Amino acid sequence: MKRILYGTHPKQLVEASPRDRLWGVGMGQSNPKIHDPKNWRGKNLLGEVLTGVRYEMMQADGVLDTGKVAKKNSEERITVEEEKAGQSTSVTDKNSATQNKTEKMTLEQVTPQKSPEKTKMKEQEETKQDKSSATQNKTEKETLERVTPKKSPEKTKMKEQEETKQDKSSETQTKTEKGTLERVTPKKSPEKTKMKQQEETKQDQRYTEQSKSKETQDEGKTIVKQKETDDNKSAKKRKREEKSMDRKESNESLSMKKRKLDES
Repeated sequence: MKRILYGTHPKQLVEASPRDRLWGVGMGQSNPKIHDPKNWRGKNLLGEVLTGVRYEMMQADGVLDTGKVAKKNSEERITVEEEKAGQSTSVTDKNSATQNKTEKMTLEQVTPQKSPEKTKMKEQEETKQDKSSATQNKTEKETLERVTPKKSPEKTKMKEQEETKQDKSSETQTKTEKGTLERVTPKKSPEKTKMKQQEETKQDQRYTEQSKSKETQDEGKTIVKQKETDDNKSAKKRKREEKSMDRKESNESLSMKKRKLDES
C-alpha cells in the first residue's frame, strides 16, 4: 500500500464520485474534465486529506525533500482555492443581476402608470378635505365657547367660603361628639377594678378545684371498676377450681366402686 501511495507523488489525490460534492469532486472517473481542477463541482476533502497523509508519511520515511514538496502542495492548494472562489463569485454576481432584471420587469408590468391629470385631481380633493375639516373644528370650538358659561371670580370666592364653612362645621361636630362620649362613659375607679380582678381570680380557683375534684372522682371510679373486675376474675377462678375438685372426687368414687366390684 505504501508503494502504491508513494507512486502517486507528486500528483493530487481525488475522490472521483459524481454524487458526493463534499468529500469528492462531483465528477466520475470516466469524465475527461476531471483532470482539470477548474471543472470540479465538489470540494474534494477526502483527496486533500489523503495527500496530506502521504506527505507526512514520506517525510517520516525520509523519501522526499520536505521544503520543495511543501511549497508545491501549498501553491497548488492556493491556486485551486482562488480559482474556485473566483468562479463562485462570478456565478453569484450573474445570478443576482438576472434576478434584479426580472424583478424590475415584473414590477413594470404589474404596476399601472399614473397619468399627471389624475394625480392633480387627487391632490385638489385632499386639499379640499383638509380645509373642510379645519372649518368644522373652528365651528365646534366656537359653539362650545358660546354654550359653556364663563365663571365669574365672585362666584368662585363664594364657593370657596362655603366650603371652608362646611369644613369648620364638620370639625366642630366631631369635637362635640367626642366631648359627649367622654361625659357619658363613666370613669372606672381603681378600687372597682381591684375587686373585679379578685373575683376573677376566685372564680379561676373554684374552676381549678372543681376540675381537680372531677379528676379524683374519675380516678376513684376507675379503681372501683378495676377491683370489681379483679373480684369477678377471682370468683370465676374459684368456681373453676371447685368444679375441677368435684370432678376429681366423682372420678375417685367411681374408681373405688369399680375396685370393690372387681374384688367381689
